[in-house]
Amino acid sequence: MLRLCESFLRAALWCNVVVGIAQATNAVAAEPPKANELVGTWTLDLTKESELKGSQDVPNQVTLVLEADTWKLTIVNEGGAQEVVGGYTLDAQQTPKLLDVTLRGDAESMEFFGIYEINRGKLTIGWRPDGARPADLTGTVADGLIKVTFVRMKME
Repeated sequence: MLRLCESFLRAALWCNVVVGIAQATNAVAAEPPKANELVGTWTLDLTKESELKGSQDVPNQVTLVLEADTWKLTIVNEGGAQEVVGGYTLDAQQTPKLLDVTLRGDAESMEFFGIYEINRGKLTIGWRPDGARPADLTGTVADGLIKVTFVRMKME
């Protein structure tokens, strides 16, 4: 009789474990997908080195506006304003996070395969001019990595 009770309790315990795992799995699967964390307006971080920065005396004013799947980069300097536009897709589930960018020109488009990270309100994007996706953001221009860091603009 004692053995029968032990078997019954073990079976009941395993049933509770299996039910608990199933409920936890369903709870995770039922969460809505995370909104695109890139959407918003960003300005160039002038504390970081970048080709977009311009001169030390008169730095460029660089603004990046990211919508759900499009972007617009505006560069304002003494010579006037330039705008560059395009589209993008991302995969925030990968490590590092993937960012594929299409640059739209008058006659043709160019694609860049990059990575990104957001840390403390700063967006760092990295890509390689040779078309290969960088493995991480630790390299330098000498290593063939182009990095640009933006700061999220506060909503007023």
